[in-house]
Amino acid sequence: MDIQIYERHMEGGDGYEHIAKVKWKGIGDSQAKQMTRQQMVEWLDNSTANRAFVNDDHGGRVEVLAVHPAGNPAYVRTSANGVWTDNLLSLPTY
Repeated sequence: MDIQIYERHMEGGDGYEHIAKVKWKGIGDSQAKQMTRQQMVEWLDNSTANRAFVNDDHGGRVEVLAVHPAGNPAYVRTSANGVWTDNLLSLPTY
């Protein structure tokens, strides 16, 4: 299933702010849904058929991947052509 992430909710502070939740909708679906960061990581890890994207500034899509750093909580980040990008941080907040 392909989904589009279109908003983010940040938590934390003092240099440690992080994406805590995201709003998304299925490609071709207008119904808004929400997942925590951990739920999104688990959903992406659950199946290679689960893919998330954000729209870039040029009308294209950038893939969202789960990142599992050693000793730290997993998180989501975008990757364009194999290069890590910050497209999630450019999304509107809620």
